[in-house]
Amino acid sequence: MVAKRPPDYRFPLIKRWTLTDDTEAYELDISGSDFKFQAGQYADLTLLDPPYADAKGNQRTMSIASSPHQTDRLMFAVRLGPSAYKRSLHDMPLNSPVGLSRPTGRLVLPDDASRPVVMIAGGIGITPMRSMIEWATVNKLPHKITLFYSNRTPASTAFLDELRNWANQNVNFKLVATLVDEIPADWPGERGQINAAMITRHVENITEPFYYTAGPPAMVTAMRELLRSLGVPPEQRKNESFDGY
Repeated sequence: MVAKRPPDYRFPLIKRWTLTDDTEAYELDISGSDFKFQAGQYADLTLLDPPYADAKGNQRTMSIASSPHQTDRLMFAVRLGPSAYKRSLHDMPLNSPVGLSRPTGRLVLPDDASRPVVMIAGGIGITPMRSMIEWATVNKLPHKITLFYSNRTPASTAFLDELRNWANQNVNFKLVATLVDEIPADWPGERGQINAAMITRHVENITEPFYYTAGPPAMVTAMRELLRSLGVPPEQRKNESFDGY
């Protein structure tokens, strides 16, 4: 089994924990290295000696969920599943070395903070958004950010408490969380799929912001068509699809 590209770094997997009923987080120790990234970027994560293997190989592209201000550690988050790669991540011993490529990706905060940013995340697509929102909050950036975050149930909504805390700390950040399946009677957020009416309720000038979308391919495609129908210019839209693996 050969990785698609050789890793640029090797870091130990130092922590693994449950985020939701179907999502785990993983933390690498990058202290003492020159690894640097921009909030919202991704990297190729290579399992160097995985306990399970399949034809898809031992390397996957993952968005970095942590913020660049944390220079000693790096966090990723993954939906649990039956694939050899995910089972290996779940079962491999802590302190096992994993490979990492140099970061890349254009889903980063714009240099121009005068134009608002609207983020649309479905499920595990929250990871690059989380990185950017934490970075903006910690550094008190002037970017005005609205996050639409869609999940099936409260139990499947990763990082919800953190996002709520950042919305309380950061006057420039607004959280719009929505549920589509099991919705408690006391749920304080939106209900149903993200649609034109929901966006219109929370965004004053639809065609002004930059729009960043990340999530399952079907959701990203639907949001691309929705934003196009609302008249958002292509140059103000960026997308990342999160395929299952």
